[in-house]
Amino acid sequence: MGLEAKPKADTAAPAFGDLFEDEAAHRHEHSIEFQVTFLQYLLGTTREFQIVPVLVGSFQPFIEEGASPDDSPEVEAMVAALRAAAKKAGPVCYVSGADLAHVGRQFGDPWLLDQDRLDEQSQDDHKLLERACQGDAARFFDHVARQDDRRRICGLAPTYTMLELLGPARGELLKYDQAVADDRSECVSFASVAFFGTT
Repeated sequence: MGLEAKPKADTAAPAFGDLFEDEAAHRHEHSIEFQVTFLQYLLGTTREFQIVPVLVGSFQPFIEEGASPDDSPEVEAMVAALRAAAKKAGPVCYVSGADLAHVGRQFGDPWLLDQDRLDEQSQDDHKLLERACQGDAARFFDHVARQDDRRRICGLAPTYTMLELLGPARGELLKYDQAVADDRSECVSFASVAFFGTT
């Protein structure tokens, strides 16, 4: 999927089994808290709106199996169902609330973060964001998969899904930053990107 056709992987898509197996682990998920607050502030007194939170599971099985979400009937069915629901709902704004990289000792890396490592992380994040801004879900996933997700991109699955739902789109990077612990044991990177349709 995405803007460029690409050959399907030879590896069969991994079977996910029970899709609700780890539902309890997500009970305290907080990724829409800030977005809800902003929407309430911006729109709460001017127009009615509804929020439909969609929790997207990990794409780690695809990375481990050398497969692609493109090949998964489950992902395809979910995207199709969300597209159908959005078509019935009328105007829809998609929001992917997720971080980018999680690096440093706190996340299992053996080193503390110096400026060179932070700069390297920034460069890689910007390459990943460029794929997103191109509206290309497949290349966005491939960038992370080629690295075996060693930077622990927690926004991989929700952002891939959002890009698939948007269809042809272009993105504009509004802000990029890194939250770095004072002791340099961890860094979480994040960004804000606005997407616009190409038609």
